[in-house]
Amino acid sequence: MTATFFNGVISLGSITRDVGENGGALLFAASSSEDFTSVTLSDAAGGDFAIANVRFSSTPFIPTPEPASVLLLATSLAALGLRKLRPGPR
Repeated sequence: MTATFFNGVISLGSITRDVGENGGALLFAASSSEDFTSVTLSDAAGGDFAIANVRFSSTPFIPTPEPASVLLLATSLAALGLRKLRPGPR
């Protein structure tokens, strides 16, 4: 199965996955600095396929930090703050 992404008639790239027999569900995900105007799905083997979920967003994807990363940063900042409050030679 191949998903080809277009901006007008210009191909922005494609993703190919071996879907296989039953239960071959796979994720086809892409992002680009250029807008997609269409996506073409094709199966060179000529087999059947189904589409279960389609999502589209015109806003850019902005990753959010994992909760563990935020916790690590907060713990580090708290430790640095406590170190400054501790009396003793510096």
